[in-house]
Amino acid sequence: MRICFVNDDFLTGGVQKSVSEVGQELSKSYIVYYYQFSQDENKVNLPKQFLFSERATTIDKNLFYRKIKKYSEYLFTRQYNYTSFNKYRIRELSNFLKKKEIDLVILNQGNSAALIPELKKSYSKPKYITWMHSNFDVYVNNYYRRFSKSFIQGLKYSDAVVCLTNHDVLEIQKINTKVFQIDNPNPLKEVSISSLSQKKISFVSRINFFIKGFDFLFEIARNIPESWVISIAGAGSQDEKEDLIDQISEKGLMNKIDFVGELNSSQLVNFYVESSIFLSTSRWEGFGVSIVEAMSCGLPIVCFENEGPKEILKNGKYGVLIEKYDLKSMLIELDKLMKSIDLRREYQNLSLVRSRDFQLGVVKEKWLSVINSIVGEKN
Repeated sequence: MRICFVNDDFLTGGVQKSVSEVGQELSKSYIVYYYQFSQDENKVNLPKQFLFSERATTIDKNLFYRKIKKYSEYLFTRQYNYTSFNKYRIRELSNFLKKKEIDLVILNQGNSAALIPELKKSYSKPKYITWMHSNFDVYVNNYYRRFSKSFIQGLKYSDAVVCLTNHDVLEIQKINTKVFQIDNPNPLKEVSISSLSQKKISFVSRINFFIKGFDFLFEIARNIPESWVISIAGAGSQDEKEDLIDQISEKGLMNKIDFVGELNSSQLVNFYVESSIFLSTSRWEGFGVSIVEAMSCGLPIVCFENEGPKEILKNGKYGVLIEKYDLKSMLIELDKLMKSIDLRREYQNLSLVRSRDFQLGVVKEKWLSVINSIVGEKN
């Protein structure tokens, strides 16, 4: 069987890490290709001979006309038809799938999923799976609100939908009955366990000030004990990194927040091991790969009650869930953990138990089950 994973790019990020981990594990059983819409470099160690990019030389002669049509549609209906604006993309991807004789296409995120109805018309041989990496509500009301109807049509025409939370299973079953919940895997191969003795709180995130709640993080940093620090690791553009450093300085938090930048896997393990608590202040989180990583290194978790963290922590059974944006409660819970290493050890044990569910072998078996139910046994 030939499988193709489709994504915007394969730069650094939770989506890209998860696609890389699952794809490379499935390549032990199938022939697996990767297709990206961008020309960006490969930052998640995909095999180069199986990675393909949309042709940069593609010329869309009707682009100007369709841009006018797109903005006209949006002006009057607050929506636009995503597929009509991406006919060249559908054509290029369809030609690639035909050339490689793909049997199963796994499209990541909502913009790819929106292409499925037209892809099926163009090339009906493969089965098409939508793999959602954020919450249905967030997709519809935030990321893809301008073409939410196209996204929902994509879900409807998918041969199966894979999502990250049981909450989303219930939502998507209203659109498509073939819905499966599969966790994202922990991308860290070799981990060590924190001694929990360092007075450091770790925060791992791409630099997105609003979504990742950096405003909440700054407020927390102002109120933690002098002896504790928050250490931030994460990717971002040069402008975003400079903006973060400037804000830390302007807010007088240089002694409370340390930004270490983007880290590779081994550096990330050391980063977690040198911490004693993991903190997330995201306004929404589709899953939270960094939470899974931190748990595998034995860190207690404190985060807001988003659907992704709720699924990972099983509604607070395996970590501390705070009602959305209640900074006072978050500071109280952090203070309890900072004052008591015994409490930190209690949550460490819970993190380590739960982290076993995100091992790659466990996740692979769930994917194999879905693939076999949609396409059939390995061929």
